Amino acid sequence: MTSGGPGITPAGRPGERRRVNQSRRHDQRRRPADLSRITINLTPGTVAALDELLDDGGTNKTDAINRAIRIMRLLRRYADQHGIATVSTSDGRTVDIEVR
Repeated sequence: MTSGGPGITPAGRPGERRRVNQSRRHDQRRRPADLSRITINLTPGTVAALDELLDDGGTNKTDAINRAIRIMRLLRRYADQHGIATVSTSDGRTVDIEVR
């Protein structure tokens, strides 16, 4: 498909067009100012782990990634000088987690 002129781009459906500038303004109105849109590359193993979290229900990709980043920050805060955080489980065991 080709562009129909300045500021106009195909919208994805044959014969349908939309103005780029209007679309950008519309997107900016819908997103709260305190959010940042980023692009990340995930390994296949990380995608599988994310999908597993989503399969449990109650969350979406954005919330799961936001939560993972906050948890990593917390683990790093409590890690020792070797980058190991010790976590206690509900049954009283302890688990060492490397958080470099």
